[in-house]
Amino acid sequence: MGNNFFSKQELLKEILLFGRSAWLLPAHMLAQELVSKYQKKGFCNVAIDSKEESDRSFFLIYEGPRFAIKEVKVEGVTGIDANMLVKKYCSPLTKARYFDELTAKKCIDDIVSYYLSQGFWEVKTSNYSIVPTGQKDSARLILRVTQGPQLMLNSVAIEPFKHLEEKAPFAQVSGKSVPFSFYHLKEQRSWINAQLEKEGYSSIQLDPEIKRDGNTVDLVWHAKVSTKNNIFGKVVIQGASTLPYEYIMRELSLQQGDVLDPKKLRTAHQKLKQLELFDALVVSQGKPVFQTPEQPILIKAIKDDPFEVRLRGGMGLLQLNKQYTFAGLTYKAGGSLLWKNPFNYADNMRFDADFSWSERSVVAQYCRPWLWNIPARTIFEVYDMHYKQPGILQNQKSLYELTQQGFLVSLNRRWPFVETAANLGVEWMETTVCEKLCGYDVNPAVARALNFEPRLVDRKIPFVYCEPTIFIDYLDNKVQPTYGSLSVATLKGMFPLKSMGVQTYFIKLQFEQSLYIPVMPCVVAVRFRVGHIFHHQLSSIMPSERFYLGGANSIRSYQTDMAPPLGELMDLNSKRRFVPQGGKSMLNINTEIRFPLYQMLGGVLFQDLGALSSNRLADITAKDVVAGTGFGLRYNTPIGPLRFDIAWKWNRGDKDIASYAWFITFGNAF
Repeated sequence: MGNNFFSKQELLKEILLFGRSAWLLPAHMLAQELVSKYQKKGFCNVAIDSKEESDRSFFLIYEGPRFAIKEVKVEGVTGIDANMLVKKYCSPLTKARYFDELTAKKCIDDIVSYYLSQGFWEVKTSNYSIVPTGQKDSARLILRVTQGPQLMLNSVAIEPFKHLEEKAPFAQVSGKSVPFSFYHLKEQRSWINAQLEKEGYSSIQLDPEIKRDGNTVDLVWHAKVSTKNNIFGKVVIQGASTLPYEYIMRELSLQQGDVLDPKKLRTAHQKLKQLELFDALVVSQGKPVFQTPEQPILIKAIKDDPFEVRLRGGMGLLQLNKQYTFAGLTYKAGGSLLWKNPFNYADNMRFDADFSWSERSVVAQYCRPWLWNIPARTIFEVYDMHYKQPGILQNQKSLYELTQQGFLVSLNRRWPFVETAANLGVEWMETTVCEKLCGYDVNPAVARALNFEPRLVDRKIPFVYCEPTIFIDYLDNKVQPTYGSLSVATLKGMFPLKSMGVQTYFIKLQFEQSLYIPVMPCVVAVRFRVGHIFHHQLSSIMPSERFYLGGANSIRSYQTDMAPPLGELMDLNSKRRFVPQGGKSMLNINTEIRFPLYQMLGGVLFQDLGALSSNRLADITAKDVVAGTGFGLRYNTPIGPLRFDIAWKWNRGDKDIASYAWFITFGNAF
């Protein structure tokens, strides 16, 4: 009776820990157990009266106030700052609202761990005591520490592997005396074991010998190992492949004498397969010869047909938008011609051609996996591309057409989590406005709507350009990431080869950072993008090189590229039609919560923010920010998620602009 903090069931459970013996114990002994339970939670003044009858016992509980520890005092400390111990390890106890024994034990264990890390192997702590401070509901915890001697590590020896003694973590001990931490043994054992495994030894047994002279310790590790593990031996190539032996070895990156690692074999198989030269490829381990640890590597490679033709075709809807339209359904057709290993250098040549109503592209490419002795994928490319920007409502002609023709050299190199690329080339760009739209000449009107310099319309401008890019990929899955990060940074400079009467050079910088955080069963996905074009005026930047927002992969409450600023055109009925202008500066933030719904179906709640500026990033104000809030569905297919998204604008700004937008496509937004 009288209990409030603990329930009757909790107190009864404490008594029943004694089992059937509880009924044989005097009631006052059981009361002491209940008092101890209360004291562990900070009830320092608890009192319990007990009374026994023939077949039952009564406990009258006076809980009293619950105390909080406002001060901790550590006694018996010499050579170490006691205030530092209290401040560093006891703050969870002093900042807690009430005393709790589990928190106190955790703080004491942390103090003991600190002493052990400083070489006090014989440290001891007595039972702490709690005394009132004189202030209401507050108490002081007093802890007595017996430090013992501090052991100093003078030297470390590794028998018989002397060459390891000058490496980490032993270099910090060489030539000086440091506290002999209890954790040094565990750290050094793990490091020595890992190092000997790398050197190919198996059945490693490590025995430490501690030689103590007063408070000084010399540590000797005695290592007993068996013979070395199997190691990479000679590489034997079988099958019908004309690729020279040295080129295959160059891709494998396997060194004879390295410890045999199945991961390296899988990596070697992937690198050879990426060359796309083999119809069949197997990389496996052979049997050791004459009981030696060297294990040969067998490669069975059958070359693929040197020529391959790929054809593709389909139908598609180009645009679903009240403001813009194409001709509805459009054809898509194309093909590729491949010539594999034409010069017997693991190289390939290909010719790609794709055509649709709005786009035409022809690309010829030659690729080599190495540049001299550098593992940099080198691509030589010549291209001719045409793109039609959609026209306005009730008109099936394009608004303008962009032409890009040129050649480039691309260098690409990969590491486990990093990929770099650099493009250097010459390109001719031309923006052509359609001659007639809605029955009248709109060349000047379209140029004004696009905020594009009229002198640059219908002129082919040659540029030399350089574009380095870096990718840092720590994603667990490239199609459906659940954790990790992806960073992309690119810098593009384009400089005209002849004067156009207006400055057309520019430098374009863009950075993107994506982050995926699992919060089971959901995934929180965040992407941040920022970009700026270093140039005097937006009007002299080609429309294709500007930043745009809006669409399935940026701000989903706006149709593709239709985020402000927008230009205006008037049709024959004097109705306004909007034209995307783009910007010199761009900010974009996307956040999503992805969660499962049923089997292969998932859902998404998202928030998109962004802004474009015709000048600098610093010129972006709150009124320039556009946003969209929406939800979506994802159906997982073998080629990626089929995606439906719908989003609503926070403020559409004009009644002629739809308040929402929706998209159906493949793949995540980012």
